[in-house]
Amino acid sequence: MANWWQEFWAWVQALQGGAPAIVGSAAGSALGLFSIVIGALLNAELNRRRDSRLRKQAVAGLLTASIAEIDNVAENLKRNFTTVGRPNGDVLISDPANQLLILPKIAEQLSALPPDAIKAIANSYVVIDQYSDHLVHLGGKPLPDLPKNRVVVQVPHASFDRAKSLSNGLLVKLDEYLATMKEALTALQRR
Repeated sequence: MANWWQEFWAWVQALQGGAPAIVGSAAGSALGLFSIVIGALLNAELNRRRDSRLRKQAVAGLLTASIAEIDNVAENLKRNFTTVGRPNGDVLISDPANQLLILPKIAEQLSALPPDAIKAIANSYVVIDQYSDHLVHLGGKPLPDLPKNRVVVQVPHASFDRAKSLSNGLLVKLDEYLATMKEALTALQRR
């Protein structure tokens, strides 16, 4: 290998006139082009890593926000029926769908989440949204003229046990969906 290099160097030294300058410029240009290409490839790789990290943070943020909101709904449902006890009259139950504020703001970004997490979030919002309809089927009546599109259902005393059972069933479903979302978040954080 050293042989061809020595022959090349001897050839360059033997050149006359402007030829050494041309060969030097060509070699310098080739070295410069090589450096630019290496720099561009390195920059592209660094940008891909940064973009991947930012996407991962965005997905983790979406999952965390969804988990927090649904967990808050579940906690409020638990609190509603543990503080009420066994009433002697009708019970006023606030529709938990009133508490859902995050989904409308992140709905367009859900496609970035893993499919299992999307399904769990969608199912959570569906069962929460249907809750007050089920209370009405138990004989409850929505109170009229509440501010900010709030829904509160007045459930008759006779339907209290069934309403509590309905809430417990909703809590079981929400716990399943939350577990799926938390698994997705844990898997994302491990990557």
